[in-house]
Amino acid sequence: MQLTNEEEAVPRRPIDSLTPAEFRRLYLVPNRPVVLTGATVGWRAASDWVTADGEPDLPALARLFGQDVVPVADCSRNGRLGGRAAAACRDMRVAEYAAWWQGSGRASGECLYLKDWTFAAKHPEYRAYHTPAPLADDWLNEHWAARRGEAEEVGDHRFVYLGPAGSTTPLHADVLFSYSWSANLCGVKHWQPCASMDRSVRARGRITSRHSLHRLLVPASQRALVSDSASDPLHGGLRALSAAGGAPLEVTQRAGENDSRAGELLFVPSGWYHEVTNLTPVLSVNHNWLNGANATWALRRCSAYLAAIRAGLNPEDAADATLCMQLLRRRAGRR
Repeated sequence: MQLTNEEEAVPRRPIDSLTPAEFRRLYLVPNRPVVLTGATVGWRAASDWVTADGEPDLPALARLFGQDVVPVADCSRNGRLGGRAAAACRDMRVAEYAAWWQGSGRASGECLYLKDWTFAAKHPEYRAYHTPAPLADDWLNEHWAARRGEAEEVGDHRFVYLGPAGSTTPLHADVLFSYSWSANLCGVKHWQPCASMDRSVRARGRITSRHSLHRLLVPASQRALVSDSASDPLHGGLRALSAAGGAPLEVTQRAGENDSRAGELLFVPSGWYHEVTNLTPVLSVNHNWLNGANATWALRRCSAYLAAIRAGLNPEDAADATLCMQLLRRRAGRR
């Protein structure tokens, strides 16, 4: 990757001034960040979960959803940890987290960050918010929604985050090089985007149909062992997708640092590494998603994951397609 010293300011646009087509043309396909203002207008969560003075309403969250079990990372331990897989991460009930926040726990030096709360999947009837129209073309979460109700556990990439001032998410690119958006219900986040650092995920050739997913991920001798359901939205969306249709991951400029405030939504481009610090107590809604503009990159990353998995197994296990796909699902699901 080549970067110049010039930094581009992240543009700010009123969300009601952008149609889905304009958002796709100006930001999604070129893979450029943008802050969308006025994004949480009309959201139930923006009023029911926030106090009159603009703070997270911990008593309300504990009363409404106190029994939900959520991942919590201690950002005060082992440097600036924040990832779900970090050693300092543990599960707590929302009520326990609220008690820590309101009690003496914060004075003890702990800095606990509630992350990856899959609220929308746990409480679909609550309708805490709606996905803004420019961001609604979401193959990844449509894929999970289509599988909900199956015997095995399915995933979800729609999250609520809640953290005090000083809580952080360290430098990372989002799972599968997905797009992400983060909307602040209250508080201020400081973003340090570093653009893309990975050229290896650029796709080679064309994806001509949903079946190309398996040509990328699975050896020809084992494709018949892997499900390829025509009803799966993720597969069904893979039509006439070309590597030339999306922006390359190499960039010549980087975006400047940026603060996002209450009611603002930051769109993070696919493959962009970034670090986030909460400057005040922050409550936010975050989505990761894929669609035709970036699915190629995600498939290349899955292909690289699968190759690494096979390389780390003995020959007998490496030939076990079921085992390899189970390991791939576990690896690719990490944030």
